[in-house]
Amino acid sequence: MKRENAVPLTIMAEEYAKEKNIPKQSARKVLEKRLKILVEQGIVERLNTYPVSYKLKKLPKILLLPFSKKFRLNESFD
Repeated sequence: MKRENAVPLTIMAEEYAKEKNIPKQSARKVLEKRLKILVEQGIVERLNTYPVSYKLKKLPKILLLPFSKKFRLNESFD
């Protein structure tokens, strides 16, 4: 999911179902639970469109920390 683009839940569920080899209904339920948490944390925004779409508001700190630690380690070798 990119920051500028909204992604419909149906497309996310299809991709997730293919990736995990699970039924689309199960994939949708899993994604709805996870997206609800991300909405509460302010990371993802739920858009009032049909079909329901989600948009990335900001990157979570968890994703940024490993990169910044790795960057600092590589930087010290210069």
